[in-house]
Amino acid sequence: MIQRGLVGTTPEPGALGLARDLEFFDAEHATRLREWLELDRPGGLARRDAKVVVLSAHSETLRDFVALLARLPGAVLDDRLDVGTIGTEDLTVLGTVSVDAEVGLEFVHVPSGDTFAPIWPVAGHGALATVVLLASPLGLALAEVRAACAQLASRPSARTFHLLLLGKDERPTPEELRASLAVADETSLFLLPLENSERADVLMRELLERVLP
Repeated sequence: MIQRGLVGTTPEPGALGLARDLEFFDAEHATRLREWLELDRPGGLARRDAKVVVLSAHSETLRDFVALLARLPGAVLDDRLDVGTIGTEDLTVLGTVSVDAEVGLEFVHVPSGDTFAPIWPVAGHGALATVVLLASPLGLALAEVRAACAQLASRPSARTFHLLLLGKDERPTPEELRASLAVADETSLFLLPLENSERADVLMRELLERVLP
């Protein structure tokens, strides 16, 4: 079910790590996304958003991601979203990030619990990408979302990116990273230090540039 909470809030421009009027994506990115949408949904509406599936096993990690998402230029949280109580037991529209005036990315949270297994193929259908939210310890976090991740990755042309959100003093060891790269490879794994907001903003931009076609 769709989570219906209090009206979510988007930070004021002065509170953002990046200015709202900063050009976030270039014209080439926007053109490629429109071409991808046209192939996926020919003759669709002028304003179309590409779906990005967000997968997580922990509410805290999901809320951290939404907080980072809200900082981005062109980001608008869904007005039904209660950021304070958002959890991992609901199929939830998180919000959108504009790529240009016509197209954007819509982020939809899909629960990773086994009871939601029947909806994984439906959620993955037509998605541009899946972003898997992880926390330390990495191996345990991957194990908690492994079944859903495998199902979503089985979709045709599926693209999966792994986001490891690091709190203060949290750093995975090289051994832990090597043991986990069988699932999260070097090209998909993004380590975001949450206590360094400027660095996190840069890495979120890099992630979304990779997400785009």
